[in-house]
Amino acid sequence: MRLEDVYYAAGIGSFIVGLFGLVGLICYALDTRKMRVATQQQEAAFTPCVLLVEDPKDGRLEASLLIKNFGSGAALNIRWRLINSDSWTETSALGAGEVRRTILLIKDVINGEAFECAFESLNGTKYFTRSGFNENARTNDLRHQFRRLPLL
Repeated sequence: MRLEDVYYAAGIGSFIVGLFGLVGLICYALDTRKMRVATQQQEAAFTPCVLLVEDPKDGRLEASLLIKNFGSGAALNIRWRLINSDSWTETSALGAGEVRRTILLIKDVINGEAFECAFESLNGTKYFTRSGFNENARTNDLRHQFRRLPLL
């Protein structure tokens, strides 16, 4: 066997090993993608959504506003404030569907004032909501925005 034959066999062997490595890498990437999609679907099933709303049982302007988790997952590290305010008010965690009264009254925010609320899900994803209040002829018209905060 000549030296060229050994180099030729080594080249074919290296090519086969590299091909198996490439196939393994592609399989690994596909499995990772499947896991990522499954995780995102699972996360979406337990996403919190915290909003400031009026009490549907109490239509008075002197009624206090409620902070409610409309989502299907727990909300942690909840902070809310009026848009024009610099100070945030913190509240304890809210489970799915849980409600808590705030210190603000509907009459205090009826003139187009809006709230911001920042909170986290159980896996640490940060979310942000904005609740706006506008006076309607008969009732309060609530406008809400919900978004996931970008990673910092």
